[in-house]
Amino acid sequence: MNSNVHALEGITPLRTEVGRPDRADVEAAFRTIIRWAGDDPEREGLIETPARMARSFEEFFVGYAQTQSNSCKKLSRKSKVMTK
Repeated sequence: MNSNVHALEGITPLRTEVGRPDRADVEAAFRTIIRWAGDDPEREGLIETPARMARSFEEFFVGYAQTQSNSCKKLSRKSKVMTK
């Protein structure tokens, strides 16, 4: 095993229940990141940022909720359109 794997062996996860964090958890995480970066997540101009980031990550990771067959079907349809 590489050193990164060994470094994580003794760490206990913060979330012990099985399941996906909800949107409120994700937005809270982004507020934490904003505070970590030295800014105030409640200041004007940043208030909606956690919600925007949560939406962008949902879009970015949408593939995790898709099956391989659905992705192949979409790709096949796009290929047929491009060849016509």
